[in-house]
Amino acid sequence: KQFSYSITTIDELTAALKKINESPAVEHASSILFQIFSCSPSEIFTHEITAEIKKYFPRASVIGCSTSGEIVNDHFQEHTVSLSACIFSSALLYPFGFDCSAGREKLAGQQIMKLAGELQNVKGLEIFSDTKTMDNASMLAELSALPREITVFGGGADDEARAFLADGG
Repeated sequence: KQFSYSITTIDELTAALKKINESPAVEHASSILFQIFSCSPSEIFTHEITAEIKKYFPRASVIGCSTSGEIVNDHFQEHTVSLSACIFSSALLYPFGFDCSAGREKLAGQQIMKLAGELQNVKGLEIFSDTKTMDNASMLAELSALPREITVFGGGADDEARAFLADGG
């Protein structure tokens, strides 16, 4: 089950989280993933959003990145936060973060490959990265050896060039 919202205040976020929490899918969820895409220049606002999500969903994984604008329910918006909640009935999520600072991108790709080989029944890898300062081609070149049944998807942080992960309990 998926929910999508455009958020501009913590009160709007709280109302959305309460609505999501009322869904019967939440009670039987194997994993919950919140994705935050923020055009807000305030990193503090992103931390507030993450803290509020964790208050209602302590075991959820929270990931996201900065944007130049957000697409919510087929509409482009600016100066908002796009919030997506994915409730999984049987999938297990394994959130990981890697050091992708200059010169370490290839190593990050190798670490992702190692984890993908160690985990059972991997179906997809969602990757958010900094498109301004890192060599994404070096990291992605390492992933070219992944089996075809593993889908790689994601996006690059823009403007503020921030990608983040708040691990699920």
